[in-house]
Amino acid sequence: MNRFAFLLGLGCALGVWNFTQRAGKKEGHAAVIMLVCALLGARAGYVWMHWLYFSRNEWEIFAFSSGGLDGPAACMGGALAWLLITLMQKKSFQKALDDSAALFIPVILSVWLGCWVEGVAYGPSLPQNSPLGRLNWQTSSPLHWPLPFLAAVCLTAMYYWLEKRYQNAQPGQRGGWVYLVGLLSILLISGLRSDNPAPLWYGVRIDIWESLGMLFVFLLAWLLPAGIERKGI
Repeated sequence: MNRFAFLLGLGCALGVWNFTQRAGKKEGHAAVIMLVCALLGARAGYVWMHWLYFSRNEWEIFAFSSGGLDGPAACMGGALAWLLITLMQKKSFQKALDDSAALFIPVILSVWLGCWVEGVAYGPSLPQNSPLGRLNWQTSSPLHWPLPFLAAVCLTAMYYWLEKRYQNAQPGQRGGWVYLVGLLSILLISGLRSDNPAPLWYGVRIDIWESLGMLFVFLLAWLLPAGIERKGI
């Protein structure tokens, strides 16, 4: 087991525990279903982005141990499972958003830390004497901006601030802000990373398009119901 898999497993376990503390212990199965769908979505997105290779090596499509996951597609898979579970349980969307945010934040933090220790998703090169170079886990490689580590630190600080700021807020506010910050981190790293060449569409990386689409759909789903309710439509 590599370090990324270990940290991801740890983040998922903490996420399920955190989720059950908010939603109730009987809701643990919902968290597991969302995580499984997120993992399948992440792999499906990666396979789709590199279909020219996998079309000639079909047996590797389900070789999760060889690596290859797509962050925005993972969010899409998890979001679809969240939507179906919420509809089936007839829960309030705002309450479900707050509950699932407790699962989302430990998982995305573990992903960024896993990328950091594996030397993945790093940014542009740094001068050799840059203090940020000391944060590069892979010391044998040229120095780069440690984007995943910086994202993990910023997300942790933002999460604790949001927990305190929106502790008694209306349902959906706290969870919405948590998701917004997390999705923005995915978009920024997709746009700034320089380690992994990805297929382009109109000159822009496909994972950036995925991140933008996911962010747009989330903002629409988060803000539109509140606007309709405020106007009394």
